[in-house]
Amino acid sequence: MVKLRIEGLPSEIEKTVDTLTDNFLILNESRIYPNRNSQFVRKYLEVESFDFSAIIIDTETTGLNPAVDEILQLSILDKKGNTVYNSYFLPEKVASWEDAEKINHITPNMVKYSPKIRDEIHKINVILSHAKKIIGYNLIFDLEFLAAAGAVWAAEEFYDVMREFAEIYGEWSEVFDDFKWQKLTTCANYYNYDWESDTAHDSLADCRATLFCYNKIKDDSRR
Repeated sequence: MVKLRIEGLPSEIEKTVDTLTDNFLILNESRIYPNRNSQFVRKYLEVESFDFSAIIIDTETTGLNPAVDEILQLSILDKKGNTVYNSYFLPEKVASWEDAEKINHITPNMVKYSPKIRDEIHKINVILSHAKKIIGYNLIFDLEFLAAAGAVWAAEEFYDVMREFAEIYGEWSEVFDDFKWQKLTTCANYYNYDWESDTAHDSLADCRATLFCYNKIKDDSRR
């Protein structure tokens, strides 16, 4: 994180902030302060630089239906693997999620002091607005839940590692007359991913695994 002090005419400061917004994520922005005996004013910013050419997203939820279920955890990495965003959320409509809890191990007690996603959605949308490409594993699932929470994005390119990996893995489904979708853990194991201290079904851990698998698929395609 970098702390900046910008000083100049009010119109110049706003132009500078707009320029910074195109290249940096603004974490905090102060009000404008007048300078004594001067037409100049000043503003303080905290900014972070990320590689927004692509982001990796993953969610953990209370269930499978974005119309009634809610996001419990959202994680976002940049293309270099830096953590751009990671937070638990307190659901507003769902009080318990026993079936999902068996998978993601997120309990109501773990999120009771977490923010509601509606209080974070502006920050999330600022991040999404920077991304030129969005990568995920079963990406449509995450995007549908984010849209239901009020998220919007500007990206026009999307990459679902799960769908790409299905053909690579090559297990055919007679029911769907297509290659069978595989779990992220299957994909990660296929590429010998080392989870280290991470565990699957934590959205931050899943983002890291997804990015690793994405890079492996891309590397293989270049050979």
